[in-house]
Parts: sequence; C-alpha cells; structure tokens
Amino acid sequence: MKLKERVRGLVDRINPVQAFRRLSPSWRGAVLGVLGLSAILFGLQSWQLFRAGGPSEVILAAGQILLAAAVLGLAVTGFIRLVKALPNFFVFAAVVALLLLLLAFYSYPLVTLLLPLLCLICFAIVGAWAYSWAAVRAKEERRRFQAKKDIPFVLSLCLLLFVAFILIMPGHGTLGMMELLQHERQETAAPPAPADPSVAGEYAVGYLTYGAADSYRGIFNQSDSLLTSPVDGRDFVSGWSERRTRRFGFGPDRLPLNGHVWYPEADGRFPLVLMVHGNHAALEYSDLGYAYLGELLASRGYVVASVDENFLNISLYDDRLIFDGLRNDNACRGWLLLEHLACFETWNRQESTELYGKLDMDHIGLIGHSRGGEAVAIAALFNDLQCLPEKPDRQLDYHFGIRALVSLAGVDGQYLPGNEPIVLRDVDYLVLQGSHDMDVSSFMAYNQYDRVHYSGLADCFKAAVHIYGANHGQFNSDWGRRDLPGLGGRALNDACLLPGEEQEQITKVLVSAFLDASLRGRAEYREIFQNLRSVAGWLPATIYINDYWDSGSIAIADFSEDVDPSTASLPAAVMAGRDLEIWREEVVKSKYGPLLVNGYKAVNLVWSRSDAVQPAYEIELPYDLFLNVESEIVFSIADNKPQPYRPGDCLTDFTMVFEDRNANEVRLPLSSLGPLYPMPEGDFVKWPLDRAGMYREPVFQCFSLPLSRLQTENSVFDPARIRQIRFVFDRAEEGNIYIRNIGWKYRHSHIRSQEEQP
Repeated sequence: MKLKERVRGLVDRINPVQAFRRLSPSWRGAVLGVLGLSAILFGLQSWQLFRAGGPSEVILAAGQILLAAAVLGLAVTGFIRLVKALPNFFVFAAVVALLLLLLAFYSYPLVTLLLPLLCLICFAIVGAWAYSWAAVRAKEERRRFQAKKDIPFVLSLCLLLFVAFILIMPGHGTLGMMELLQHERQETAAPPAPADPSVAGEYAVGYLTYGAADSYRGIFNQSDSLLTSPVDGRDFVSGWSERRTRRFGFGPDRLPLNGHVWYPEADGRFPLVLMVHGNHAALEYSDLGYAYLGELLASRGYVVASVDENFLNISLYDDRLIFDGLRNDNACRGWLLLEHLACFETWNRQESTELYGKLDMDHIGLIGHSRGGEAVAIAALFNDLQCLPEKPDRQLDYHFGIRALVSLAGVDGQYLPGNEPIVLRDVDYLVLQGSHDMDVSSFMAYNQYDRVHYSGLADCFKAAVHIYGANHGQFNSDWGRRDLPGLGGRALNDACLLPGEEQEQITKVLVSAFLDASLRGRAEYREIFQNLRSVAGWLPATIYINDYWDSGSIAIADFSEDVDPSTASLPAAVMAGRDLEIWREEVVKSKYGPLLVNGYKAVNLVWSRSDAVQPAYEIELPYDLFLNVESEIVFSIADNKPQPYRPGDCLTDFTMVFEDRNANEVRLPLSSLGPLYPMPEGDFVKWPLDRAGMYREPVFQCFSLPLSRLQTENSVFDPARIRQIRFVFDRAEEGNIYIRNIGWKYRHSHIRSQEEQP
C-alpha cells in the first residue's frame, strides 16, 4: 500500500495537469501566456522554415523541436528545483568549493571539469556521513547500518581513493605507434652522412654573464660580468602592475638586459646565437635550462647567449592568477632580443671585453622555446621594420644580420601586428614540436612555417620536425616532464614520454645541424632535413615526421591562391579529382579546429575504392614547363583518417603515375619513397580517462622524387617533358589525406620561351 501511495504521489508531482491546477489564477494565466503566445510565433516561424516540404513536414519538424525544447526545459527545471531544495548556505559553500577545485585541477577540459565535480559530490557525502556519525556518538546513541546513508558514503570514499590513485600513480608508459618504426628504411642512395652535429667540437668553452649593475638577480652582476643599461619597454608591453614592480624592483621603463654567454676560447669570428625561454613561473628561472645547447654550440664555433626574460613570465600572486597579468608581452620578448643584439654589437667593438672581435654579426641565429618561439619571429619582423606598427613614432631601425630562426614548441598568433599574422621573408626557419606536448599541444608554429616566404633572391630553406613522444618541457632541462603544474598536471600521462636525455639529444642534433646549414652554409646538413631517415644513427628511435621547402623549390600548387580546387599556383596547370568522395581546398584543422587567422590550406581528398571505381587526383602540367633531369618532384602529405591508429593497421599508400608527352608512363608506390604515417596521437590523460584525452591532428610529411629515378624506371621516359602527374588511390580500400606544396625543386629548371618550344 505504501508503494502505491508513493507511486501515486510521484505521478501527481510530475503530472502537468495537476501541477497546472495547483497554480493560482494569475500564475495559470502567466503559463498560458508564455506557452500560448510563444507557440503561435514558433508556428509561424516553422511554416516559413519548413513549408517547402509541405504541411506534413512542417508538423513533423515543429513536433521534434517542441519535444527537444520540452526535454531540455524539464532538465533545467529539475536542476533549479534541486538547487532550491538545498539549503542556501550549502549552495554557497558548494559554489565556493567548486571554484577552488576548478583552480586546483586546472588542466585539460576533461580533467578540469570532471574531477572537480566528482570530488565535490564525494566530499559532500563523506562530510555529511562523518558529521552525522560524530553527532550520534556525541549523544551516545546506538549506531546501526543504514543503507541510505552508509552505501553512498562507502562509494564516495572509494571514488576519492581512486582519484588519489590517479594523481599519485604514474601513467601508462606505452607509445602505441612505435611499432611503425619497422616501416623505416635507410636510403641506399643517400649521400655519405657528415659528422654527427651533436658531438662536441674542437673549441674549449668559456663562460660569462652580463647584466645591469643593479640586476634583480645577483648572477648577472658579478665582478667579471659585462655591464648593460636598462631599456624602456613601455611601448611594447602593457598591464605591468605595481605588484610586479615591487616584486622585481623595476617597472617597464627599466627592463634589464641579462644573459649567460658560452663562447669558444679561440681567436676568430664566430656566428652569434641568442636563445630565449618561454612563459614559466617567473621566480623559477628558465634561462639556464638551455645550457646543454649553449655548451655544445660554443664548442662547435658559435658565441651563444641564453637571455633572461623571466620578469615577463607569469607571477601568479602578482598577476592575480591570470586575471591581471601582462598584455602583449610577446612583442616585448621579441623586441628585447634586438636590444640584446645591440649590446653584443657594442662589445664586439670594445677591446676591453672577452668578446672583442669574436662576433660575426652578419650571421645571427635566434632560438626560442614556447612563447620564445614566437618571440624570435617577432624579432625578425621588427628587425626589418623602421617603426613599431602600433606606434609609428617609436623608431626601430635595427637591421642586424639575422639569418636563422629556431622555434621549439613555439606558439603563434599571440602578437598580430595590424591584426595580421606575421609574415617573414628570406630567412631560414626550423620548428620542432612534440606529439605529447601537453602545454602547446597543437602544432601551432607550423602556421609560422607556412608564412615564411622566399623571393628567390637568397638561398634559404625551412624545415618542420614533429617528434613522436616528445613533450613541451623537456626542451628546457629545468622544466622537466610535467607540462602543467599542480593536481591537474598530476592527472596527465607523462610516463609515455621520451626520456629527457633523448629529447635533448634530438634537439642538439637538429638545432646544431640547422645552424651549421644556415649560418655556415654546410649543404650536407641541409640535406638531412629532407630525409631524416638518412641519419637515423644520430637520433633516438622514435617517429619523425618532417616537412621541408626551400627557395629553390617552385610550387605547382600550394592551394593558397583561391578556393577553386581546379586551379593551381602555377599558371596554366590544372587540377582534377576523379571519383573522389571529397575533393576540396580548406584550412587544415588542428587539435582545436581550424585556425582561421593563422591557418594554412591544403587539398582534402577522401576516397572509397571499389571494383567499378578507381579514384584519382590529377595534375595537368603546362606545355611550356621544362624540367631538368636533375630536378625533383616534391609534395607534402598528411594522413587525415578520423579513426585512431590501432596496432596492425595498414598505412595509407597509393600509386604515383607520371606521364610524359609521348604517353610514356612510370608507376611507383608512395611507400617506395617512405612511409606515410597516421596522425600522431597521444594519451594525454591517465587511465581511465586516457581515450577521452586523446589528441590528434594532421602533420605533413614531405616526399621528394628525383626525376632521374623516373628515367631509371623507364628508359624511354622523358622527365623533361612531363605532361601529367596522377595520384591513383588503388592500394587502400579507403583513405583521407591532405596534400599541399606540390612542386619541383629547382635544379636549373625554367619555363621555356615561345622560341624554345618545339
């Protein structure tokens, strides 16, 4: 009987007719007014929206929308009723506690939202049980098992212990794609490798510091330190609070120029390299975390400085967490690098300094990590400008010999001069990014890579290397394996990362080789960025996906010229898709969706093959295109399959078909040039949230095919008269890829004049 009464009472509470009758006349009228008049307007709108499908479609569509609105309204009403049923003071306490827990678990969205809510509910249940138990014991009443109270308590306690287990225990240490290394192979035709650039060079290394006489850090004003004068950065940074001034002892009008210098203890003129850290805790100094690079490069004949910009980093107390911090600080980071270069230019002329006559100021490289990765691009931009874009009365006029830029897991788009992304010209550029970067978790600096353009007047190149298993912090030896601080950082899976010494070894190899290629003109080191497999012995065993372009390359199609998928960058070239499910040009989607301001474009090709359908993508070349046999066809591809890679999955492959004007063909599988890896993925969050914390995005791999190889494959094939390039998707049942930067590498190639045409 009691059960029937409870069921009847529940039905009465949710019965809308009974609920309506319990209202006063005024409230009944309010309900009828709200629902009735809204329904009339919604009915008129539904007729306008769906009338093309006839009355039945109007009724069906309107009914579905009404049902969805009713369900959502019921859910919101239930939540409001629940909150109203709770004591006001508990609601206040829960809101305060939730805000504190959100800060405590700040990390990835899944961790930031789920763990605080789970802890809040469990804390409330455990607290209620414990206080009730204590109150009963205080009254010396007999305490018996009560399922309604004790079972929720036990479950909540178990959940809290499980959360503690997640935070305390290490993550799972597997890199699921490492089995794909079996697809790697050494190029038998690769040229003899040069010496390993990560091995210390011939020079003994000296060390000194420089800074202001009243530097906020004593290490920079030792008795043998070089002296600098503060600089006025008020035009470059805003939001500098009095709290920050009290913390550091200076304001934005007196920014110090501090740094560490490693240099060869030998006579001669050496290229200058500046390194700058990113945004870390301001009082956990970051500048010595690149000593491993400074010492190596100095031994190999560079003067290297690691710059102190810690005073621009986040100071949680002074910045009121993140709500009252610096603004536009990346512009200041870049500008300060130029002010440091001005100091080195002065010391290079002063006989009293250890650096007198040592610096080759025409060959300068800049290396930046995280926000520093964007800062080096900003410095290169400001170096060529006469004035600050936002304040034309602020003169710049530096014009140093900056030739090489390196971005280590760099950010992009935090400084937009004139609301436009930074475009650089005729400079060598290298970007390194880790697949398990849990701070800058998207390959943001590839956007800047795309915006480095070449006029053809200088011999330049750019390279991008994506490193499977690398994280954000281990580019700096002091930052370590955990990319985010606090409890939220402990929920991240750092057990699967490459060891710190391996990530540093990768950085030493690639940065040293890049600088030798750029600042010393060592062509043999430039070659390795086109094929990292040729120097696998220098690098730890992991997956490297690299892209490459140089000023000797000419684009047939880079897909940036318009939105017409049939047109190409090269006049008179024609693109065509055959039997493809998707063929369109679009902005490539990153982990956070398309970056509309800074994004780069590619053509997206999706196919599903059958016996009756043979999908293909074709490039028809202009008649007057002449390619020397020493040239190379180049293109970049990224896998874009939506399904995550699983062990045993086949890699995407297809057939490349080259046809000359005499209808001679050469057919080669893409895999003959190297593997096309699936989208790199990483379990950023510990079990059991690992699959929900999976992050993936397309990463472009460059491929290069010497035209001489086509002639080797078919002796009658004429590589100088290629008419068509076809990608025939016959080696995989289905696929989804991006292609960009289809072109050829310039080897005395040219467009023939009318007189030269047969």
